[in-house]
Amino acid sequence: PEVDKLAQTGDPEYVQFPRAMLNRDDFDFSYSGLKTAVLNFLQEKPEQEIQQHLADICASFQQAATEVLVKKTLRATRTYQVRNIVIAGGVAANSLLRKWLKAEAQRFHIAVHSPPFEFCTDNAAMIARAGYERLRRNLQSSLDLNAYPALRLGKAEQGNL
Repeated sequence: PEVDKLAQTGDPEYVQFPRAMLNRDDFDFSYSGLKTAVLNFLQEKPEQEIQQHLADICASFQQAATEVLVKKTLRATRTYQVRNIVIAGGVAANSLLRKWLKAEAQRFHIAVHSPPFEFCTDNAAMIARAGYERLRRNLQSSLDLNAYPALRLGKAEQGNL
């Protein structure tokens, strides 16, 4: 991951990007505000300044994205008395997430498990496999099927999605 590599040498305090929903008691999170903030920041700055501080911008972005994920995950472990955390998929390839989550979880005697970096890839292959398995079993959706990005998992399971 290029952002992770660049962030290694950057200053995570260079830009204070937003941490959406961080202080809410639920476990929801959204990166749309962060994405917009980064885009606006980049559009306001001259190209030369962006290139000069690219590592700092990446580190600031990574810090904001990771902080919300780590804090909400740890809040969930306390709420549900979880003793193990698994991080997988593309996000598990992020070195800051691995380091920060393991350090914070250790304070609460919670184990963090993650596959080796080479197995932390985008979920596209997993989604393709799930689609293949549905097709193989002749499970097809109608063409008017719609996406519901805010659908909660419990609702998806009830709807047989």
